[in-house]
Amino acid sequence: MTDQTAAARQAKRRARLAEGNVAQINVLAPQSAHSALREIAARTRAGEPLHKVLRSLAMRATNEDARWAPLAVPDDLQPGPGEVAVAVRTGSRSNGYTRKLIDRAGLQRRDDIGAWCGIVAKEMADKLAARAETTSATVAQRAGEA
Repeated sequence: MTDQTAAARQAKRRARLAEGNVAQINVLAPQSAHSALREIAARTRAGEPLHKVLRSLAMRATNEDARWAPLAVPDDLQPGPGEVAVAVRTGSRSNGYTRKLIDRAGLQRRDDIGAWCGIVAKEMADKLAARAETTSATVAQRAGEA
């Protein structure tokens, strides 16, 4: 009798899963992979598109250390007199104008620190710093020796 009850429960569960257009998987995987799978499942069940969830996880995996580290200008950028080495990390509220300033300054993306970096004139460094005060961007600067 217990076998029939268990079989009936299993059949009901399979029917419910089929109605919801979902499937159950049991996976043996490292804990990090398991937590990623749980996050994918939770976010897609909440209605977020799968491609956005996967892109978000990939970006977090590649930038996790750099993104949360304090922002500093890389040592390999050596500004000359009158120049400033800058690093800009954009935030969620940084808009198109911030991106235009970054493009105009000629900054290059550095994935090792998760920021846009380069050597710019003092005036441009001041513009970037002023912009960071009104948005969620962060700017680090190191002036050249006179």
